[in-house]
Amino acid sequence: MTTVQNPQDAAPAEAPTNPHLRAAVLIAHEARQRYASAKEVIDAEYAKLELALTEWLLGRDAAKAAVEQAEAQLRELAEAHYKTTGEKKPVPGVEIKLVTEVAIVDPKAALDYAKHTGLCVKLDEASYKNLAKTNDVPGTTVTEVPKASIARDLAAAIGAGAQ
Repeated sequence: MTTVQNPQDAAPAEAPTNPHLRAAVLIAHEARQRYASAKEVIDAEYAKLELALTEWLLGRDAAKAAVEQAEAQLRELAEAHYKTTGEKKPVPGVEIKLVTEVAIVDPKAALDYAKHTGLCVKLDEASYKNLAKTNDVPGTTVTEVPKASIARDLAAAIGAGAQ
């Protein structure tokens, strides 16, 4: 360690000697070795953690894909059941809701109507479809489409169905 001279001291500080420098080199070398050892341990443990985390993430992603597939199949079956029976609550935890869908089948007629009524200069499809849900506007078809809704708490629904 280098000595710093206090400006109030009359005597100049001693210059470091070779033994001082050699000791400082040894201290720096030992500190580097301790750091390298600690880093080696941390790097090895981090690699294990990264591998485990990768496996966990892959497991989570596979489970999520299985949920999405199971729910899509459940919705498809429920909607098919509704189409044949008209039953909106076929089983506990599943409900059919009718959703209004609007399709612009004639964009020119829709734009002409929008301009004629002063709704817009350019056809805003989202706004026009919302208008078509409650008004008779040209160039659109409005249909009620059944959509299956799955309860968030299926455990409670299964328990209710078992009783």
